[in-house]
Amino acid sequence: MVAQRIPAIVVSQHANSGARVASLDAGALQYFVKPLSLPELGAGIRAQLRQMEMRVSNAEQQNSWRLDLSVPRLIAPNQRTIRLTSRECELLECLMAANGGMVSPSPVW
Repeated sequence: MVAQRIPAIVVSQHANSGARVASLDAGALQYFVKPLSLPELGAGIRAQLRQMEMRVSNAEQQNSWRLDLSVPRLIAPNQRTIRLTSRECELLECLMAANGGMVSPSPVW
């Protein structure tokens, strides 16, 4: 039987480091001390969702094309790289953001 990890964010009134360490060691992703603001909690949840998306994305990237905006370049599944002009990079970024959907010519040109 494979154990499944359920993501948890702890909200507690205990501010001591022992409670934090115990919660994080038990698998909590984040530890917030009450009182906390809803925007702070929301930001923590969004941060964890981004981390989860990155893990899924990293797994998917092993067999897919990747766009590296920092260089700019396109990386093939076999890790071959293709250097891009800034315009080519903008175009690919626009097409990838559409995720297979239609793209209006206006943002492209």
